[in-house]
Amino acid sequence: MSQMQKLDSDVLVVRRAEEKDVPRISAAIENLMAELRDEDSASLPAGSGEACRRLVTDPEAGLGFVVERKDTGDLMAAAVGSYHYSVRYGGVSLYIQDYWVAPEARGAGVGVLIAREGFAEIQKRGVVSVEGVLPPPAFSGVDETRQFWVGLGGEEIGMHARIKLTEVAPNLGL
Repeated sequence: MSQMQKLDSDVLVVRRAEEKDVPRISAAIENLMAELRDEDSASLPAGSGEACRRLVTDPEAGLGFVVERKDTGDLMAAAVGSYHYSVRYGGVSLYIQDYWVAPEARGAGVGVLIAREGFAEIQKRGVVSVEGVLPPPAFSGVDETRQFWVGLGGEEIGMHARIKLTEVAPNLGL
């Protein structure tokens, strides 16, 4: 990552994902699944594109964010999550199924840009917590991924990380 120190809003744009982004998000998730399995490629199940489209376009189902380079439009990161009611967290929670960052942008602050934008938006909606799946131990970036979630104020609970938005909002300037 020699050319990619910290990336910020001068270089990148963070925005809500739109229907036109679904193919790129799906391709990024396929790449993530291949990387997690340490394979050259992976295929998503037949209904994955429709599931992604619904999460991105139906505000009651979920939301997605993309990060693109301003100069090239290249996809640098994508996150997709679904809303659900949670008894243990006392309200609506966002479950992030997939959070992909381009390998060349990992460690450059891209994930924090999505978190800042995403958390600000879901707080307006009354979401009380965010939960995401942590990668398996064999994933090359497992330690960095755990540090990312903990750095946002999350706690590890088994294979998941959970963030109470009321506790992390001040740390992200929300």
